[in-house]
Amino acid sequence: MKIAFIGLGIMGKPMAKNLLKAGHALRVYDRSAAALQEVEAAGATACQSAAQAVEDVELVITMLPNSPEVKQVVLGSNGILEGLNSLVQSAKSRARGYRSTRNLIAMIYLIGGRLKFALPT
Repeated sequence: MKIAFIGLGIMGKPMAKNLLKAGHALRVYDRSAAALQEVEAAGATACQSAAQAVEDVELVITMLPNSPEVKQVVLGSNGILEGLNSLVQSAKSRARGYRSTRNLIAMIYLIGGRLKFALPT
């Protein structure tokens, strides 16, 4: 499976490496160049932005510390939605006014399209 993995911190980096070991093709993004280089050395494709990471993938996984970071990665400049050409304008206009990550992700799921977001319970 072609997977975008965004967030290579304490939890994300080992998870990404395990996905590589399982044979998945990973496109990864993180603000840390060192984390990107380490996972790239394990076989992933390092990307310069979240938007680039989500191009032509089947699944997006984010492993980020909190709601503001998720909102930035999803809606911000060079974020996930910018990488999803068919959903960008619709999703951005509908996202205004959402305050929590849970509502934001649920809204993106309801829009439809090729990516589905799942939330932990």
